[in-house]
Amino acid sequence: MSLEDIWYESSPYVYLIAGILVLASAESGLAIASALLLLVASGTILRLRWVHRRGRAAARTKAGRARAARPGSAR
Repeated sequence: MSLEDIWYESSPYVYLIAGILVLASAESGLAIASALLLLVASGTILRLRWVHRRGRAAARTKAGRARAARPGSAR
């Protein structure tokens, strides 16, 4: 696994932790706004990945069922 892959998978969690830490130690409005942006970015990335991966898994399952239902299939 390359460094890019590691960062791709871990970045939403890094943003989440950073947002929580900044929010916990925030003393100004700008810090709170930054923390909220990090939290929203984290949530958005995680949700988009979940939706995309769920769609790909459903497509694979549907294709597998269609392949198994064909006459003369090996299954």
